Amino acid sequence: MTITEWGVAYYAQIMGSNAILFAGYCIIEICFYNYFYNKHILYKKNKFAIGLSALAIAYIVFEWTNNFIFKTIDHIQYQPYCKVISNFIIVIYTLIFFYEIANSYKAVEQERFRLNIAILITYTLTALVFLPYNYLVNEKTGINFIFWTLNVLITFLFYGYLIIMLWKNGKIHKR
Repeated sequence: MTITEWGVAYYAQIMGSNAILFAGYCIIEICFYNYFYNKHILYKKNKFAIGLSALAIAYIVFEWTNNFIFKTIDHIQYQPYCKVISNFIIVIYTLIFFYEIANSYKAVEQERFRLNIAILITYTLTALVFLPYNYLVNEKTGINFIFWTLNVLITFLFYGYLIIMLWKNGKIHKR
């Protein structure tokens, strides 16, 4: 994430705006969580969620093409629903996990359950932050500072939790 942030900031300095990269980030995010949930979290692959992910990626590509290739709107009017769609797909995966454990009698590891809760909270809250994106980018008052600070705080807490979880549950190397 740090390397991504540096690259995006560098691109914004050169090109003036990095909004064109936002859709690519959302596609990578959907692909990662699609793989992660179907391979490591869910008990079996969920074809509904995979299909929903494919539709979301198709929509994001359509939105990106429509906005940046055909230039149907300018960057002032740009409303990237791709991040909201990406968060929605990730929240769907968390809900599918809860549905699976509610309908099975299998014991769930506490770490897997906590991770799923953290993902659900993070992506639900960031979706709420990104819904008024166009307003936040174009607003001249200080209210947008509150939303971006909230987004940074949520992201910081989420990655902090992931680091702590990896530290506690990572592979123990034998001497």
